[in-house]
Amino acid sequence: MRITRLVACRLVVGLLVGFVGPVAAGGDLYTVTLPEGVRDTPVSGRLLLHFIDANEPSLSRSSPIDAPFYESPQPLAGIDVTDLAPGGSVVIDGGAMAWPGSVDGLDGRYRVQVLLDQDDTERSRLEGPGNLYSDVMEVDVSSARDEAFTFTLSHVIAGPDVPSENDFFRIARLRSPMLSAFAGHDVDHIAGIALPAGYHDPANADRHWPATYVVPGFGGRYTEARRYARVQQLGTGGLRPDTIIIVLDPEAPLGHHGFVDSENNGPRGRALVEEFIPYLESQYRLIPESAARIVTGHSSGAWSSLWLATHWPETFGACWASSPDPVDFRAFQRTNLYTDASMYETDGGEPTPSYRAPGRDGTPVVRMTVRVEAAIERVLGPDGRSGEQWAAWDAMFSPRDPATGLPKPMFDRVTGRIDPDVVSVWRARDLAAQLVADWDLYGALFEDRIRLACGELDSFYLDGGVRLLADRIRQRRSHPERSGSGYVWLIPRATHNVAAATTMRWLAEQKRYLADHGW
Repeated sequence: MRITRLVACRLVVGLLVGFVGPVAAGGDLYTVTLPEGVRDTPVSGRLLLHFIDANEPSLSRSSPIDAPFYESPQPLAGIDVTDLAPGGSVVIDGGAMAWPGSVDGLDGRYRVQVLLDQDDTERSRLEGPGNLYSDVMEVDVSSARDEAFTFTLSHVIAGPDVPSENDFFRIARLRSPMLSAFAGHDVDHIAGIALPAGYHDPANADRHWPATYVVPGFGGRYTEARRYARVQQLGTGGLRPDTIIIVLDPEAPLGHHGFVDSENNGPRGRALVEEFIPYLESQYRLIPESAARIVTGHSSGAWSSLWLATHWPETFGACWASSPDPVDFRAFQRTNLYTDASMYETDGGEPTPSYRAPGRDGTPVVRMTVRVEAAIERVLGPDGRSGEQWAAWDAMFSPRDPATGLPKPMFDRVTGRIDPDVVSVWRARDLAAQLVADWDLYGALFEDRIRLACGELDSFYLDGGVRLLADRIRQRRSHPERSGSGYVWLIPRATHNVAAATTMRWLAEQKRYLADHGW
């Protein structure tokens, strides 16, 4: 695609087709054209204008539409487009919803790219079939002068890449009657299967294996099973438990669904347990016993693993979870959802942080606040359909708004005000609150089945909830002298990525756990 700067920038305004929003009397114009031949029919959706500071070295290999960038948030703007016809154009100007402010206020050199998100089947805008995007343009902008640029939506996203199968990597797919009935259209279960080295050996024709169910973190998919398959193909070398590794897919249009039965994502947990796992065990040589099913995950996948292990204990026999999303809503990152009034400010009036990273001297530095993160999500999807983290939590935990058919937000995205009525519904997903309410059930599970690890300096402040959960377990432990298999491990000086500390220990523990059960 060839992109050129408009010279007679103001003359184009009267010729625009599908124009959304008023044109500012002065300021910058970003004209986006849908060329004929790219698609045959008009398109509607969210048109996003993404910037990357050309002097930001950490993003030099990223495309602007790869946003959002937690460590270095970048400017963006967005408008809704209705029936943009082939051959037509639309303008994004200084009046568009934007972060950190109007595009007219930008100064410097930026790499810029446009994406039109018209798909409602995939969370990721980069995987949504039919989504359109432009090439990248590098521009100089100044708040002291008016500029005009033209972008062409010349590229079409075909949909998520489906990897090729081989002897050790398989893709399992099954239409879900439960989820399809909920959604009103076909919804499939999908998983990536990494088979062990001896699976195809004729000598093992009658052998059955335990299963390791892996829930990927936010944005992760079943395709991660390819990495496990490469390791499986080489053999475990005695270091890894000898299991069939099943990487589940936690993606839904509204975000990571967490395998929670919710009003917005449908009966994700029940459908997994009642439909998909029996199917997998009928297709692969899996041992159909709860003790033979390990569930594990990291970050959002860790929270999902904990939820499955505690709410389907008859299905999953053991859990290893690292750096989980908030497990005690008294510390939802840095906010107490039950007593605080705002997600954006602490009681002392300080901005509430959301992401930190080690500085040059190793001291954590705040890179993003909740206000910034939520503002970026709001530009991506003002109605709560950004598919990003806060929108995903709303979809998992909130009731559905009957007026919109979308999740009710837990907090106001403009003011940050927490809605206590919505929080009262969220409470049913608070693992620590459930532990207190039913210690006989959940206490035994945490003591005997769950191994939970988190860095003391977690990048997303998730250590706060883990600390509170650990305190509750210590306070309520039914047999203080007893040392069960479960534990909560806060790793000194570790951030969100704790793999260096946990991997070898957990592989050994999983091997020992399976050996104790005769596998």
